[in-house]
Order: sequence, then structure tokens, then C-alpha cells
Amino acid sequence: MVDSIGPKGSTPNARIAPVLGAAAAAKIAAAIATPEQQMQAAHPVGQLAQELAAKPPVDAARVDRFRRAIADGSFQLDPQTVADRLLSLRGEWIDDAA
Repeated sequence: MVDSIGPKGSTPNARIAPVLGAAAAAKIAAAIATPEQQMQAAHPVGQLAQELAAKPPVDAARVDRFRRAIADGSFQLDPQTVADRLLSLRGEWIDDAA
């Protein structure tokens, strides 16, 4: 006689998970989070992004303050500061491109 190939009789195989009933499978499926929920739990930045997306992209009150300051002539620009910041940004762009 020839013996069958594989585990003999009732020898349990630890690599094979036991078969679950339908109720247990439904319970596990309900407990598994959606990809969005998993991302939010793993990355608090995702939650922050949702909070920021709910707000308007521009601070209207701040824009209004600048408009009023420009209109009444109280908004001061220092050309040296503007030039320094533009050169600094250009330097960052060149470093990023390299």
C-alpha cells in the first residue's frame, strides 16, 4: 500500500487557520476598518487634513485687513526685505532642483 502525501490523520497544521462560521466571519468583517479609517488612525495628519478641508482656504478677515491697510496707505513695504526673501526662495528652488 502507498501512504498518502501530506499530514497524517488529525495532525494539526499551525499554518492553516480554522474555518469560521458565518456569524464569526460577519463579526470580523464588521470590525475591519475601511482604508480611510485605517489611514486616519495611523496618520493624525489625515484627520487634520479633513478639518482644514472643511474651512475656507483663505482667511477672509486677514485679507480684509491687508486691503484696508493698502487702501488707506498704512501698509509699508521694505524693498530690501522683499528682495532678500525673493533671493532666499530662489536659492531654495535651485537646491530642490539639484
